[in-house]
Amino acid sequence: MTEKITIINNYHTVEVKFSLDNNQVPQAIVSIDGTPISHTAHTIPDYPDIHHHSYAIWRRYCHSHASNFVIRSGYGLCGCYDYDPSAERNYRKPESVTDHACGCVELIRLLQAFYPNLLTQSDFQRAQNLLSNHDIGENQTDDTPDDGSSDKDAKDYAELTAFISTVIDLPKPVRNVLVSDFIKFQDPLATNLAYERIKTDMLSTSNTSANIVKAYLLSEAYNDIKVIQLCKAVDKLEAILSSAFFEKHGIKGDLLHKEATFSQLTNQDRSYIDCAEGDSSITAAWLAHVVDEWHTCYGFPIVFDIAKAAVIDVRGQWFPWFDHFCANRSIPKEHVTHPDLLNQ
Repeated sequence: MTEKITIINNYHTVEVKFSLDNNQVPQAIVSIDGTPISHTAHTIPDYPDIHHHSYAIWRRYCHSHASNFVIRSGYGLCGCYDYDPSAERNYRKPESVTDHACGCVELIRLLQAFYPNLLTQSDFQRAQNLLSNHDIGENQTDDTPDDGSSDKDAKDYAELTAFISTVIDLPKPVRNVLVSDFIKFQDPLATNLAYERIKTDMLSTSNTSANIVKAYLLSEAYNDIKVIQLCKAVDKLEAILSSAFFEKHGIKGDLLHKEATFSQLTNQDRSYIDCAEGDSSITAAWLAHVVDEWHTCYGFPIVFDIAKAAVIDVRGQWFPWFDHFCANRSIPKEHVTHPDLLNQ
C-alpha cells in the first residue's frame, strides 16, 4: 500500500510517497516536480522479546535527543558563546534539566501516537503540561541526584516551593492543575490510596445521590492514577534512554566515577550495582533502581519495553541478571513485559 502527500511549495510540486517493500520495510521517496531527490528506508530489527513499537519509539527518541547536541549557529556567530562552526558534535555536552523535560514530552507524545487509548486526549495534554514543567523548580534548587543522598521530604518541600514560584503567574485554571498534579507527582503511588479510600467510602453507603458524586470522584481519582503514574514512569525511564544514548555514542556513564572523582557513592548506589551483578554502568544500575521502585505504575510495562529496546539496540543483548533480579524482588512478569507479549 502506498500513501502520497503532495504540496505546492515555492511554485514547485513536492511529493512524498510512503510505502512498504516486500519485506515490510517502511520507505519514503521524495520528488520535486516529478524528479526523485531522496529515498529513505528503515529496517526494524526483529527482537523477539520486544514490541515493534518500542524500537520505533526508541529510534525516534534518538533523532529528537540528538538535537540537544546541535549548536544554534546564529548566537555563536554573534558572540553569545564559544563557537567553532567546523567542530564535531560534542556528545559530552552536559545535559540540562530542559533536555530531560523535552525528552519526557517527546516520549509522552510518542506514546500518544502509538498508544492513543492509553489516556484520553485531554489527559495526554495534561501529562505533557506536567512533564514539560516537572523539573522547572530546579532552576532555583538545582538538580539533586536520586541516589538516596538527600532527605526526601526536605527535597520535596523545597522543590514544591520553587515550583509554585514558577507557575504563580499563570492563568488560574492552568496554575491550579499544574500545582495539584505536581504534588501528586512527588508521591505518585499515593494516588492508589486516594482511589481505594473513595471506593471503600462509596461501598459503605446506600445513599444514591451521595454515591453519584462519589462515582464521579472515583473516576477522577482513577484518571489521576493513570496520568500521574504514567508521567512518573516516563520521567524515570527517560533517564535510562538518555544513558543508553550516551552509550550509543561511546560514552558509558559509571557510578564508580562518582566514587573516584567525588567520593559520593551511596549505599543505594552500591545496592543496585550488586543487583546488576557488578555492572556499575548507570544504564544498568539506574534501570534496576527504577524497576524496583516504580514497576507498579500505570503504563510501566509499555514504557519499560522502550528502555529494553534501547539496551538491546546499543548493547546487542538484554541484561543477563534481570530475571534473577525480578525473582529476588518478587516483581511480577506482567509488570516488566509489554502486554501484547505476555502470552508469547
